[in-house]
Amino acid sequence: MIFIMHLKEGGYLVVDMKKFSILIADHSRHLSILIFPLLIVSIGIYLMVVYKVGHFELIPSLFMGGFVFILYVVPMIVLHIQYYLLNRNDTFEYDCSIGKMIFRRKGKQICFEDHEILKITVFKTRTLAENRTPIFLWDYYNYSVIELKSGEVIKLSSLLVNEIDKVLNIDVFKIRKTLYPWIS
Repeated sequence: MIFIMHLKEGGYLVVDMKKFSILIADHSRHLSILIFPLLIVSIGIYLMVVYKVGHFELIPSLFMGGFVFILYVVPMIVLHIQYYLLNRNDTFEYDCSIGKMIFRRKGKQICFEDHEILKITVFKTRTLAENRTPIFLWDYYNYSVIELKSGEVIKLSSLLVNEIDKVLNIDVFKIRKTLYPWIS
């Protein structure tokens, strides 16, 4: 969002403010990745049972489907809930033109500029960090830890700001590759 403000001195100040908060679109973007893999797995289970048994049977299909669900879907849903609980009512604003950031959580506001940042560590899975094709559903999730020189620490999930290293125009990023981006 770009704002143009008229200054008393007769000039104009252009403010390029990006505001991030968790919206329904963020949930649907992350959870929509479930649809295609579950469809493929369901068809695969059906074809495998028909091939092995000769006709469709419910019990082996439910057993294999439950195994895939527990192994593949439950970790992603747990991660999604953790990310939502971390940043559910938070907002993060970034002004590209002057490098000012504002983080709001539960009535508390932290204002800082890019030169006040000690480091930003972005935790991503190896496939997301290397821009490869995702293997697991949680490969789309990532989170960031912003450490300020004042000692304050801010944690941002990908539901709030997805891949912050691609959003901010600063050079204090450290990418940490993880197998499962659980916020610690």
